[in-house]
Formats: sequence, structure tokens, C-alpha cells
Amino acid sequence: MAKLVLLAHTLESIRAEVAAALRHAGYEVLEFADTMPAISALEGVRRPNVLITRIQYPPGSPTGISLAGMAMVKCPGIKTIITGDPALEEYAAGLGEFHPHPIDVPRLVAEVERLMSDGEK
Repeated sequence: MAKLVLLAHTLESIRAEVAAALRHAGYEVLEFADTMPAISALEGVRRPNVLITRIQYPPGSPTGISLAGMAMVKCPGIKTIITGDPALEEYAAGLGEFHPHPIDVPRLVAEVERLMSDGEK
């Protein structure tokens, strides 16, 4: 069974590009444009191995920081990559890896592969 990545990002073009690259690398990907349905997915039967989210979401939606915190509670051992403006990196401290915008898709896939292999040790 392929390892599962939960991908939450507001921009469809980014989600599509990252999801396609992850699928090409052999991962199963659940995509979400908002954090609320992503939080619900954390409670699903199958737990994701890696969460990729951005820091900022539109007003009224939980932030990616909130999503990452919920993931740590609901899915112990989940690995997290948080993307965002480099000026916001401090907000991701202690929650996982930080990947600055603009997203470098090959580098992001390599980060996922490294996190997946770290989880197997």
C-alpha cells in the first residue's frame, strides 16, 4: 500500500503540481483547499504519513499551524512540512520542516521522501 500524504494548500495550481509530482514518486495524495476538511481527514480510517500545509489561509479558516498541531495530536508520529513566506518561518518552529515560498516542487518531493525514509528507521 502506498504511503499517504495529506496536502492542504489554497492555490489549485500549486496543489495540482505538487500532488502530481508526489503521485509520480509513488505516494497516495489527499488534496484539500482548506484546513477544515483536512482536519476531518486526519480522523479517517487511514492515517497520513506526511502532512504538507501552508502557514496562511483566508480569514475564517484555521491556519496551517493549527492544522499541523491537530495532526500531531490526532496522528502521533506524522511528519509535517509547512510552506510559507520565509518571514513566517518562526511560526512553524517545533511543528516540522519549513519549506519557503515559492515552492520548489522537486525539493519538496525530496523532503517528503526523506521524511518517509526517516519514519522507517
